[in-house]
Amino acid sequence: GKFSSVVTKDRISTIREEIENDGDLIEVTKKIENEFKLLQKLRHPNIVSYKDSFTDKDGNLCIVMVYCEAGDMYKRIISTKEKG
Repeated sequence: GKFSSVVTKDRISTIREEIENDGDLIEVTKKIENEFKLLQKLRHPNIVSYKDSFTDKDGNLCIVMVYCEAGDMYKRIISTKEKG
């Protein structure tokens, strides 16, 4: 499973994801590395920009991305539906 929390500072968001190890740490690591490589290459106005990634002192994977001032897509969809 995944758990994410967002910490904002200077319009940059750090998203911490704890990835459940299914017993194959090498395979999980490869998938994460491939995802980071893809994120680094993406350049589109509708895609949040990747800035950096690191492992914190507790061993959690942290992903630094540009802060989205307007919020996430889910919240925008719900807000639009509520407004009619």
